Formats: sequence, structure tokens, C-alpha cells
Amino acid sequence: MADKPILFSAPMVRALIEGRKTQTRRLAKITTVMGAEPYRLRCAVGDRLWVRESFVTGFDIDDQYGRPVGNRKAWYRATELHLTWYDPDSESTLDNPPWKPSIHMPRWASRLTLIVTDVRVQRLQDITVEDALAEGVQKTDEYLDMPRMAFRALWDSLHGPGAWNDNPWVCALTFDVHRRNIDQMEVAQ
Repeated sequence: MADKPILFSAPMVRALIEGRKTQTRRLAKITTVMGAEPYRLRCAVGDRLWVRESFVTGFDIDDQYGRPVGNRKAWYRATELHLTWYDPDSESTLDNPPWKPSIHMPRWASRLTLIVTDVRVQRLQDITVEDALAEGVQKTDEYLDMPRMAFRALWDSLHGPGAWNDNPWVCALTFDVHRRNIDQMEVAQ
């Protein structure tokens, strides 16, 4: 069992929180060493993944004196839609805080932990309708294959136009979502 960070966009973090996302697909690392496995898996069953997302850290401000109070804490772009930010340098408030990219999120600030329950390697276009729904795309009753089409659009938005057509090998991770920091989770035995 290993602890590893994993990046998610704000819409996918919302899908995790809402219980709509229990899978993710990441590009498989292909090896070219003779006699070795053709790909290297990113994760194994039982691994714990702490979610990195766009965030900002700071302190609550005392309304009476305008001073920081309490311990440093994090706010999250995925769910903090209307956050007023106090900038101590200019002594003014900002309607749009200085969000930091997910890659810079420290482990202590993560609020979601994923426990890997299944790992598969497959071609991207082998995704089923059920898997596309587990990826967090919105369900619709219009067309039977609509979730796969929505996932295709999501994949292209993340990896560039036409990336779906390349049909790369991917590592498909299935996981349980826990709404707490990884260091607040009991270590699995």
C-alpha cells in the first residue's frame, strides 16, 4: 500500500463530492525494455490517493479587529463559489482570491482520500457506458451512448483536440471516496 497524490479539476472534484465519480483514467506509462511488462501501473489495489485541487490557504479574520484568527486553513475552488478574500498587503478585500493550481496543494490541505479497489489497463475507447458514468459525466436519457460521448469530450478537453481518436492505453482506477484528509484516515492493515 502506498500513499500518492492525484490531481483533479474542479468539476471532477464536485463529482467526487457528489458521489458521481468512482473511476478515473490516466495515461499508462509504456515501457520499451525487452522482457519487461509492456506498461507500468501507477497504482495498486489498496493504495491511498490524496486529491489535489485548486485551493487557497489563509486564516479567518476577526470581524471586530480585522486580524487573522485560528489556524491556517484551506478553501477550495470547486466548492467556494463566492469567497471574499482579505489581502493584508493592500488592506483590502478581493472578490476573486489568488487560487493556487492543484499541483501545489500540500498534503495537509487535501480534503478527499481515494482508496483504490480495482486497477485495469485498457484502450481508452474500450470504456463502457457504465464506466463513463463512474467517471462522473452527467447522466442523460437522450441517447444510449451519450455518457461515452460526454467522456470523449471531457478527455479531449483535458488532453487536447483529437486525443480520444489516438485511443491510448490507459490505467483505469476504481476507488472508494472518503471525505477526509489522508492523515486523518486509519492506516489499513
